[in-house]
Amino acid sequence: MGTFDGLSVALSALQAQRRMLDVAGQNIANVNTEGYTRQRVNLQAVGATTVKGVWTGSSNSLGGVQAVGIERLRDAFLEVRGQAAHGAQGELTASQGVLSQIEQVFPEPSDSGFGEQLSALWSAFQDVANQPGDIGTRTALLQRASAVGDWLNAASQQLTTLSVGAAAEAQSGVDEVNSLAQQVADLNLAIGDAQHSGLSFNDLADKRDVLTMRLADLVGGQAGIGPDGAARVMIGGTPLVAGTTVRQMQLTGGGATLQLSWAQDGTPVQLTGGQIKGLVSSVATAIPSWSAKLDSVASSLASQVNALHSAAYDLDGNVGGPLFTGTTAATISVAVTDPRKVAASSVAPGPGGPSLDSGAAQGMASLGASATGADVVYRAMVSDLGLAVEAVTRGASTQQTVTDSIDSARQSYAGVDIDEEMANVVQYQRSYEAAARVLTAVDATLDQLINRTGLVGRQ
Repeated sequence: MGTFDGLSVALSALQAQRRMLDVAGQNIANVNTEGYTRQRVNLQAVGATTVKGVWTGSSNSLGGVQAVGIERLRDAFLEVRGQAAHGAQGELTASQGVLSQIEQVFPEPSDSGFGEQLSALWSAFQDVANQPGDIGTRTALLQRASAVGDWLNAASQQLTTLSVGAAAEAQSGVDEVNSLAQQVADLNLAIGDAQHSGLSFNDLADKRDVLTMRLADLVGGQAGIGPDGAARVMIGGTPLVAGTTVRQMQLTGGGATLQLSWAQDGTPVQLTGGQIKGLVSSVATAIPSWSAKLDSVASSLASQVNALHSAAYDLDGNVGGPLFTGTTAATISVAVTDPRKVAASSVAPGPGGPSLDSGAAQGMASLGASATGADVVYRAMVSDLGLAVEAVTRGASTQQTVTDSIDSARQSYAGVDIDEEMANVVQYQRSYEAAARVLTAVDATLDQLINRTGLVGRQ
């Protein structure tokens, strides 16, 4: 080491420690910044060159230390686990939300629920059986029947509205995915340019990580970083983003035919998770399934009541027709408007005129206790719905625990610990002071050599 080399060594230490102080300060400043990854300066001793030469000779290295880069402290394995967990959580949360809204359509037990409406209808039939000639009880029966039909119509409409709303939410999610994918591609380009220019791109990488995690929430996308530093986002084995290339998504069809596909060729997107998968599945499968079960309730009610009513006789001795029209929850309605047309008698009119027999009305009243009646079908549907909501809620809660645990591990590894950073600041400060003392010591030595050598014997 030459006479003045000590100054260069001390200077390199000062510069390195100052760089580390700057990075620690940036970490502290961003302790509450969403998506920020703590950074660390990588130091390397300045030594002899490792490049082989044709002629050997003395090294020109002065020694010391240098900062060779600023590293983002991210665990790739935890990031992959986090993306998978967020995808599963997004799907379960979306499914739970839709099922919970379906459950609200059937408020049971409740005074305004369908079970109470059916009970009131059977009671009205019983009242007609007790007083077959009374117009008032017949009018009340038609009102109860209309209330049952109206309730089924409204419930069916609510399910349709829910389906439309979920599809609109899914479309909004698809639009967001397309926008996020383009942003990731743009960041890939910017990061590549920064790498080629030797500039720091850590902040750009942080922003890209936030976007890829959001893609995991929406469509279960799995992101990986290639050797060139570009992120590649895969969905079901197909790249959504590859470098600067983006594949757009689209929703096609509606209701039970709703499907997510690639805009370029129309092939279905094989989602492995995400909110959009939960929404599309709800619109295409879950809501139609519960609508079909509600239609079964309406069909059972109409067919059983109509079978008895069509074989009975009204107050004028005429054969009754169907009491209800329509066989689905959306179309069922009361076909009889005249209370005299309510067929309550099971006995045909004799020579003396119409009979006031009430056997048919009694038979329709007893449908409430039938083992295959609309009440049983409806109760089974409500029970199945309750179990389905309970299952998806339990699954969402369990997955939330898993997701929170992984996020905690990710934050522990990549997040800023203010206490640790403050300790690092003290350490770097002391190292800076030590380098300054070395510089002072070398300066004092040089002062002795330059200014005092050769003064011996002078007057």
